[in-house]
Amino acid sequence: MSSFSVDDIPEVKEAHECATRSDWGGAVQLLERANQVLGSVPELQLLTQTRLANIHQLKGDLAKEISARKAVLAAAINLEPKKKYSSAHALSIALLRAGEIDRALVYCLEPLQDIEELEEETEAKLVASIILAHHPTRHVEVSGVLDSISDTINEANSHFSCAREMIRGRYLLLTSDEDAAHVSLRPSDDVVDAFRRAEEFAPVDSPEILGVASACSGGLLKGLNPGVSTGDSGDGMFYEGQMLRDLEASLNKAVQSFDKLEGDRSTYYLANTLRKLANVKKLKGDGVISEGLFRSVLSKLNSLPKTVFRAQLEAQTTHDYASLLEKMEWNGRSRKSEADKLLAQVPSEGGSTETGHYLNYGSTLDQWIMNTFGGRG
Repeated sequence: MSSFSVDDIPEVKEAHECATRSDWGGAVQLLERANQVLGSVPELQLLTQTRLANIHQLKGDLAKEISARKAVLAAAINLEPKKKYSSAHALSIALLRAGEIDRALVYCLEPLQDIEELEEETEAKLVASIILAHHPTRHVEVSGVLDSISDTINEANSHFSCAREMIRGRYLLLTSDEDAAHVSLRPSDDVVDAFRRAEEFAPVDSPEILGVASACSGGLLKGLNPGVSTGDSGDGMFYEGQMLRDLEASLNKAVQSFDKLEGDRSTYYLANTLRKLANVKKLKGDGVISEGLFRSVLSKLNSLPKTVFRAQLEAQTTHDYASLLEKMEWNGRSRKSEADKLLAQVPSEGGSTETGHYLNYGSTLDQWIMNTFGGRG
């Protein structure tokens, strides 16, 4: 039995194939069937339940994802603690995306009462700080939670220090003064410093978190990171050449890190980072290079299964690309009609999928949060 894997189950194999070709309904049916068959093998059943929750997430059905993650947590309680904690984190993130912040807090704070392992305690605090950052009244607790992690980390776990500072930077962005941000080219020094510290802490042997840290420190202008309000090239504001060169260097560093990853995760990270690079090129006036990058992003996304996250990134990329075309000419003729045609292809808000109220896949940091704590880590 020890050599048997959940991937050896025919229904699970077929479900994976269905997901690859975006047949979410088929994948759900197959995993539900496998879940029934494995009723007497709780460890394997837990794995199929987790995959079912992940399919609902990729499909964009938040309500069913939350229901499935509750079932996963209930099943995990009687198994090893690590699975219970990670299941609670995934449920908390799903509830946050659904806008149910108070319920999310219940599930992410509860594990802190009986956690004994330092690593698990730190992960729980990171998730709690993410949830608290979005709470209308309790967001002031975030700094305290993050600061408490300082005493629970060491050099062997520098990724925790990196994660702490990235989440701190994100929290500061969420609570920044929008009016003040409009008069500066960058967010506050506190925000910039947090992301710079994150990049310094990022372990060189972990390309994913190193790439995310680089992308965060290189994404501090409007259109590159959600939540930052600064002028763009259409506002008549002047972007310093050195600032744009620094941004470009950080994003290129992120691309190098993400190139070392494999599979769909790598494609998502690369597509999003190249989208940000395209916006930097647009601000620098390199329209031809910017257009080439936007086309490359859309091509990469087109190679992925039709998930809710692909749809979100495609929409954001298309809007960014269209804003470039509106200002371009070809043989003396405006390309605005091309921009209008592109925008007409973007699905209207809502539709058959849900991206959630919070956490935006257009943010590389939010991508990492969902990948790490949202159930597919």
